[in-house]
Amino acid sequence: MTDRTGEPATGWPTLDAEITVDRSAGEVNALWDRFEVFEAMHHSQHLCNPLTEFEFDATVAAMGFDADHRVLDVACGPGEFLIRAHEAGVIGSLGVDLSPWMLQTAAGRARTRLAGTSRPNWLLADAAKLVPRRFDRVVCLGAEWVWHGMTGTVAALAERVEVGGRVAYGGPRLHFDADVASTTASFGRLETAEDVERRMRACGLRVRDRIDPGEAGWRAYLERGRYDAETWARRHPGPRADRWLADQAEWETRYEAEREIVGWSVWVADRVA
Repeated sequence: MTDRTGEPATGWPTLDAEITVDRSAGEVNALWDRFEVFEAMHHSQHLCNPLTEFEFDATVAAMGFDADHRVLDVACGPGEFLIRAHEAGVIGSLGVDLSPWMLQTAAGRARTRLAGTSRPNWLLADAAKLVPRRFDRVVCLGAEWVWHGMTGTVAALAERVEVGGRVAYGGPRLHFDADVASTTASFGRLETAEDVERRMRACGLRVRDRIDPGEAGWRAYLERGRYDAETWARRHPGPRADRWLADQAEWETRYEAEREIVGWSVWVADRVA
């Protein structure tokens, strides 16, 4: 399918016909190349974050999906959240991601699991460059980088949800057991859970729930990433796969060093103003 033994590959797969490409995405072949590293570490996964299945189910349930809800998932990855939304009765949704790998997987899984029912729309795009539209439910789990951090991302989600609608934001925060003063001195400023919730209130969002993945979820996420990187390297041996193995090992090492400093949570909030 591709040549991963040397320099950036040519002959990337043909994009699934159900995926729309926005002009903000840029050159599609360059995106296949750019996001191969993420695919190498996540290709077998349906949850690309430290949530356990139980915690993910709780997040989906907290969104309170109805059939008439219009749902937006920013950086939707392999599409699991929107697939679950449609399984819950939603008939109109949009998943946006810049990785053609992820959208390819999302479109295929949706066809299999939602056969004979409505399916999400998939858009290859830079969500930050799209003209804002309002939805009834808006989701962004683990992609605060789209708007350059928590502050911009929470504001962007609030801008894209109707008053009376609901958002789910998942992102990093200072670990609950970490000392703010000593951590800031050695590591730099990290937002606390309280910082996130203050930002939400300032943007007209009222927090109704928070899900905090525990050690089991983080360990499972790391193990999935290691398994995927090793599997990818066996399937596509060569310098590129070796780089992805090294990147995964570095990321895991960094996690181990920072685990008592950096935590992660999902906030579910209603747009009240």
